[in-house]
Amino acid sequence: QPRLGKAEVERFFNAGSIPGFAFIVDEISDGSVACGFRWHVEIAGQLGPRGVTFYQLGADGLVTFVRDVPESTSKPPPLIGLALAWANLTGPLTSRRAALISAAACASEAVDTMP
Repeated sequence: QPRLGKAEVERFFNAGSIPGFAFIVDEISDGSVACGFRWHVEIAGQLGPRGVTFYQLGADGLVTFVRDVPESTSKPPPLIGLALAWANLTGPLTSRRAALISAAACASEAVDTMP
């Protein structure tokens, strides 16, 4: 029996679950052969893990592929995460900038040495 829509998916995942445990579908995409959804878990009313799930159906309409991607439970401190993100963004820019500065310096030297 297919589960259609956010409410039915939540009911399916919460059927027979542990008391105080709730599986909440935050967002769902609908498709004829595949769908994905973002979810989070609440345990005793407290926010728990979050994640993304992808389902793919075969020609017979049965699930043929599932991929669950839960959020990492270990997170770097905010400043380290920010520093790493900055380094990832500026690393390629810094390399390009250095290359452009070097090329400009070489061009300037070439112009200065022209008769």
